[in-house]
Amino acid sequence: MSPWPLGAHEVHLWSASVVASEHHQARLLGLLSDHERRRSERFQVAEARRRFIAVHAMARLLVGRYTDTPPESVTFALGVRGKPQLVDPLPTPALHLNLAHSADTAR
Repeated sequence: MSPWPLGAHEVHLWSASVVASEHHQARLLGLLSDHERRRSERFQVAEARRRFIAVHAMARLLVGRYTDTPPESVTFALGVRGKPQLVDPLPTPALHLNLAHSADTAR
């Protein structure tokens, strides 16, 4: 697959459901880094854990498509207030993201 194009001054907004079956949840968990998996294990409420896994996997899948990078190879660091930031090197160094979610929807 070829990467999705993103112009220099473009903003793409994605919205998705973070509800996933147990089967899909296991596949999504496989995309996360060890650090993200450990963070997900700290959630006491199962629903919050499932949402965290789905949101972070979705971010990896999207960044992977924009940068032509396998999702499990995308590297995030925690920025201010715990927000994920992309870590270079990526083929598209100007790519930035923000994650937000409410109930079963992520943006």
